[in-house]
Amino acid sequence: HFYIEHNRGHHVRVATAEDPASSRFGETFYEFLPRCVYGSIRSAW
Repeated sequence: HFYIEHNRGHHVRVATAEDPASSRFGETFYEFLPRCVYGSIRSAW
């Protein structure tokens, strides 16, 4: 899933609210990590 999501998802939506691989302002690492992992898998499908 990484190749697909990274190139077709993250690069298209980088630093927007729709990008699960970009942290939100004020978001802690422990809030970001599960959102990133599950959101990236969901985005790849």
